[in-house]
Amino acid sequence: MTTQPIAGALRAAIEESGLSNYAIAKRTGVSKSALSRFWLDGTLRLESAEKLAVYFGLELVPKAGGTAGTSNQTKRRRKPKT
Repeated sequence: MTTQPIAGALRAAIEESGLSNYAIAKRTGVSKSALSRFWLDGTLRLESAEKLAVYFGLELVPKAGGTAGTSNQTKRRRKPKT
């Protein structure tokens, strides 16, 4: 598994999906306005980041040496080989 900052991993997953903000909002429960704000200034509530991470198969993990309860990196889960 590779580890990268949350914002970059989520942006990459969203871009790779080819889905509109509307489609992502409907499928994840994250509002369109939250998604738009994320694209504009990179801010996103942890709850929204978790919803997006679950949908896109990412795992939020605490940064090494960080404080308990903070997640600022993601791991991409490998898809099983078929």
